[in-house]
Amino acid sequence: MAKVPEARLRIFDRAMQIHQVFPEDSGTPYGRPLARDAVEAGAFTIGQLTYLEQKAIARWYDPMMYEEILGACIDYSAGSWAKTVDYLSIDGVGVGEFVGPDPTYFPMVDVFYEKASIPVAQAVIGYQYTQEELRTSAYLKQPLTDSLQVQAVLGYKRHSNYVALLGDTRKGFTGLYNNGSATAANRKSGAAWDSATADTIVNDCVDMYGKYVAGTANNEKPSIMIVPISTHALLLQPRSTNSDTTIKEFLEEVLEIKIIQDIILDSTANGGQAPGSGTTKRVVMAAPKNDNAVFHVPMPITFLPPQFQGIRVLVPAEYKLGGFELRRVQTVRYMDGV
Repeated sequence: MAKVPEARLRIFDRAMQIHQVFPEDSGTPYGRPLARDAVEAGAFTIGQLTYLEQKAIARWYDPMMYEEILGACIDYSAGSWAKTVDYLSIDGVGVGEFVGPDPTYFPMVDVFYEKASIPVAQAVIGYQYTQEELRTSAYLKQPLTDSLQVQAVLGYKRHSNYVALLGDTRKGFTGLYNNGSATAANRKSGAAWDSATADTIVNDCVDMYGKYVAGTANNEKPSIMIVPISTHALLLQPRSTNSDTTIKEFLEEVLEIKIIQDIILDSTANGGQAPGSGTTKRVVMAAPKNDNAVFHVPMPITFLPPQFQGIRVLVPAEYKLGGFELRRVQTVRYMDGV
């Protein structure tokens, strides 16, 4: 490579107004030998973002409600290439009969299969840095913070939380809280819980529990009851006068059920559009396990290589969600108007 004469470098530096910079490092009183191009910052960026991706994925995040409620139902098995998730459901009929000592007739059983197809939708999220941020980080030897990547992961989880619990009408998804196949009914008492007695609240919950168990022909009992936040506060009242036991504690012990709260079920969430009939508050009873329901996540969040766009470095990420699938409709029940 030809060497540019020192005299020409001096003329160039004066024209560009490049001042004296660290002469002890450069060996010359002029700044040109220290000039950099985008390659150094770019190489630094690739290494840093690869490290950040590993750090972000390994980090422990506060569980979203969908992970707490549907943890046993989240299924990643479909694979990132899936366009739909298909499965077969089976039902059967037949019962034995008493016969004489030499039977010629045998009651026959039969089975029926039905294929269901759950759509899969692609989603994206991302974050970016400017070249100025990268140069500063590279030359000062200060690692990039993981704040943007952490927010990208949280954004993915927030979207998954909404789709799992409320679905997305644009994609034809329904969620755990608004599945049209589940049974929905108003509270037995007909009285708003805001002014109801402890007995009224308990009786409504026991009635809902009884109807749930009857609906499954005693094959399944609910393991969880999810209530709006404002309703949960009412359950913290004493079960009766001079009692140290709250309504919540009483119901959890008697019904052998876990009670949790979620703001999505409250009328103050989603612009006042609570999922209950008439946009009222809703209580949900469920037995979330893989045989009863599935939330399909064919592809968890996956960060792509950094992409240079002008003076920005974009780090895109993609993921796929398949929606909430209620396989046994009797295992979810709603009580509205609480």
